[in-house]
Amino acid sequence: MSDVSDGTLVLVGHGSRAGEANREFLAFAEKLRQATGLAVEPGFVELAEPTLAEALDRAARLSAEVAVVPFVLFAAGHVKLDLPLEIEAARRRHPGMRFAQAAPLGLHPRLLEIAGERLDAALDKLGETGAAERAVLLVGRGSSDPDANSEVAKLARLLSEGRGCMLVEAAYCGVTRPSVPEGLERVARLGARGVVVLPHLIFAGVLEARLRDNIAAFRRAFPGIEAVLADTLGGDPRLIEVVLERRGEALDGAVRMSCDLCKYKVRLPGFADERGAEKALLHAAHHTASK
Repeated sequence: MSDVSDGTLVLVGHGSRAGEANREFLAFAEKLRQATGLAVEPGFVELAEPTLAEALDRAARLSAEVAVVPFVLFAAGHVKLDLPLEIEAARRRHPGMRFAQAAPLGLHPRLLEIAGERLDAALDKLGETGAAERAVLLVGRGSSDPDANSEVAKLARLLSEGRGCMLVEAAYCGVTRPSVPEGLERVARLGARGVVVLPHLIFAGVLEARLRDNIAAFRRAFPGIEAVLADTLGGDPRLIEVVLERRGEALDGAVRMSCDLCKYKVRLPGFADERGAEKALLHAAHHTASK
């Protein structure tokens, strides 16, 4: 097991048009630095600075071994395509350096724990609504990668069956369906009298305002149903433990990322044209050129 005090950690954020979300990410990177004593270099894939390339270059000047940890929940295009290309480019710029890519945070027990606490706090706001009349709409960011979207659906089942509580449905902020308005209407039609919208997001950014608008529209359409918005995961200190675990896996060569259902490597029904290295490289190159 690699010593936590050695090497440099590049923490990779998605980047947001909302400055507050970017500041929260940078604040978490500083919290990680102070808690561990590691050299931590934050970088964004898009929409914000410092860029990932800048973070990788700074890290290369600090040590000969760099762990690159995506501070994102699930592996989609950025983790599967853009990040490996950026790392490979950094290897060419810094020959002899070791860059080890980690898995994203994923469905880690600590994240389930935090999500459960956010849910409990929001359920307390539903007042007199009985447990049998309550529903949870678990909201993921949404991706063009069905593998990433399936993780949100899996989390919904874990929250529902593990807690033995109530109706838990999954919805997405964008890209795929059901949308948040569709998910809210569904739980209403299924008989819910109180709904918690639980965003499975680290930092909501511009999505938080959109979720509040969705809830306001839902209240107007279904005035007899109470609806509340739960908190995001935020920069919870327990995420430090997850980041360090992912870092250790990367440096020890023990990253656990399944490619069984990756649309870029497997011919999935409805996604046959997405398979293949050429398609993946074109997607990532287009993203890099458009930044």
